[in-house]
Amino acid sequence: MKGDYCNVHDPEKVAKKEAEREAIAKVSWARRRKEIHGAAFYKALEEIAEGHNDPRALANEVLDKFDNGL
Repeated sequence: MKGDYCNVHDPEKVAKKEAEREAIAKVSWARRRKEIHGAAFYKALEEIAEGHNDPRALANEVLDKFDNGL
């Protein structure tokens, strides 16, 4: 036992495990968001391919929705 804490409740170990869980959750959520927004990305690409008047604005609109988690 290190100091006043056991291995389970040691603040350093707890913080490390929490950081690991957060990293895994971020990767998982990023993957899920891509799945959710894939159709919007594809639609935007179709519109650009068909000659959308302002492809940069369209791309920024779709990315803004993605970045805001919508």
